[in-house]
Amino acid sequence: MIILAGSNDIAGNTGHVTIDKIMDNIKSMAELARLYHIKVILCKYLPVYEYPWNKHIKAADSIVSYAKERNYTILDYWTPLVDERQGQRAELTVDGVHLNLAGYKIMEEVTDAAVKKALKNWH
Repeated sequence: MIILAGSNDIAGNTGHVTIDKIMDNIKSMAELARLYHIKVILCKYLPVYEYPWNKHIKAADSIVSYAKERNYTILDYWTPLVDERQGQRAELTVDGVHLNLAGYKIMEEVTDAAVKKALKNWH
């Protein structure tokens, strides 16, 4: 199961949600999957320099620490999409938050690699 969750919460799309609450939700999904012997892949957020509709919010990175602690595969969308400002590369996005087709093609490639890694490490 691939979990890419919490970015809309960080953006404040439905009001304020704490990082602790976001992490509790991610942990609940991951632990339920593990309970049922479902391989878990947690995603790094896509880079966002700022949300145009909420410029005060900055993205969090505690998911990676949790994934390492629980030995989950990490799907790294951040690295191939990030620019020098810590946002999305301009040629891969329509608005700095949402990807265009070229950005989704990169996501497809790194997703395939993470799934193969997770299946290879399945025990």
